[in-house]
Amino acid sequence: MIGKKMRKKIDELHNILATEGAIDEGKFLQGVEDLIFQSAPVLLRDRSVKNWKFIKDTRQEKFFLPSELEIVPFLDKRENSTTGTTLMSWARKMRANFGYMQLRYLLKHRKKMPAEWNEYIFVFPGTILCDDLYNFRIPYLYPIICESGRRFPSGYLFYDQPLLDPKYRLLRAIE
Repeated sequence: MIGKKMRKKIDELHNILATEGAIDEGKFLQGVEDLIFQSAPVLLRDRSVKNWKFIKDTRQEKFFLPSELEIVPFLDKRENSTTGTTLMSWARKMRANFGYMQLRYLLKHRKKMPAEWNEYIFVFPGTILCDDLYNFRIPYLYPIICESGRRFPSGYLFYDQPLLDPKYRLLRAIE
């Protein structure tokens, strides 16, 4: 049986994905429940995400090296923040809907990331995870330079909290 908090989160996600027009109502709820309550693959070896579940993950047939990607801002000059729902919509429209697997691919090829990428925080809205407290999360990558050299911290943003930092960007394949 699903608790009220989880049902609310599932309903929120259903509404988000329904805007895409590619959702089968019955299969959706059964699929989400299966993902949450059965053993799904663990995202990372990081202990903090040990019990997290994939809710949405963009299927990619091709992965791109940093030289094959361009940086895409998603905030309009008049805006100072957005939410995960709006970000997902923009990412699809801009063909910048990469997910966790593209992030992993970039980390494998981190030496090829240009220095100007250090100015930004890259969000990968093609993946949504549910943490053990039933919060939806999306992955990010933040290349930085510190005293000991270049670092590539990554983590997970809360899906429903505003993205306020003007450094947030998406990546898309160069055409």
